[in-house]
Amino acid sequence: MNSVAIRTLFSFFVPGGLMFAATWVVLRMGWLEHALPTAGNICLYVAAVAGVLFGWRFKRSRLVF
Repeated sequence: MNSVAIRTLFSFFVPGGLMFAATWVVLRMGWLEHALPTAGNICLYVAAVAGVLFGWRFKRSRLVF
C-alpha cells in the first residue's frame, strides 16, 4: 500500500476506533450508572447553548430556532 492509502485508512479508523474503545470501556466499567441522570438534566442546556453559539458564530438565526 502506498502512503496515501495508509493515511486515508488511518484517518478513517482512528477517530472512530478511539470513540468505540472509549465507549466500550465506559460501558464495561459501569461509570454511566451514576452519571446518566445528571447528564440527562444537563444535556438539554448544553444543546441549547451550542445552538446559540453556532448561530451567533455563523450569523444564522434559523439555526437557533
